[in-house]
Amino acid sequence: MIKQCEVCKKEITVSPYKIKRGWGRFCSIKCLGLTQRGPHAPNWKGGRSLRQGYIYIRVDGKAVREHRYIMEQHLGRKLLDDEIVHHINGDKENNNLLNLQLMTNSNHVSLHRRNPEAWCTFCCSVCNKQFTRLLTQACRNNTPCCSKSCANRLRRDKNKSKNFVCSVCGKSFKKYLSQLKNNSPCCSTKCVKIKLHKSTHTVYLCPICGRNFKRKRTTVHTKTPCCSKSCANKYR
Repeated sequence: MIKQCEVCKKEITVSPYKIKRGWGRFCSIKCLGLTQRGPHAPNWKGGRSLRQGYIYIRVDGKAVREHRYIMEQHLGRKLLDDEIVHHINGDKENNNLLNLQLMTNSNHVSLHRRNPEAWCTFCCSVCNKQFTRLLTQACRNNTPCCSKSCANRLRRDKNKSKNFVCSVCGKSFKKYLSQLKNNSPCCSTKCVKIKLHKSTHTVYLCPICGRNFKRKRTTVHTKTPCCSKSCANKYR
């Protein structure tokens, strides 16, 4: 049977049994996807989403922050790049116009600096000195430092090479501290494989021939493992 696509009105041939089952409504997967976007999507929530604590809404096909959009509609103009919409009670999900306050970026930063809950005490990872810093600034670095000199010193130490002794072959080698991933470094990939082999393999004693052999712990399921199939057959 000849039928038209419900989206692009293109004529397509559809079998009668597909029409009985509700198939053959669209000419391609692309047209099918167009009917499952926006309000027609099965998980449609009105175009509202929560990202980083702020509510986003869809306006002209773009995701914008709801509190900034509400302030723009109230002022009748678009907000400038230096203008910030502040939540008075601190609840980012409460976008009521009475809870919003328009201010500049510098005033917004100084307002949060006066809040004692925005500050936290840290310990310098270089000189072990106690210092206070804003949480927003400290979250940028996993190891906060009290000053620029300590930060530069920590950066130099990470890029400085030191002498190490291989935990497998005993060979001395140099490696940067930033490249050091574990407490027992290895000089080459060969030694790394040997170390992994030792950690995953165990030495067993064959009960038939008395020979020592290595085998993975996961492959040994019996209480008395054997070194070969011939010894296993004799053991049975």
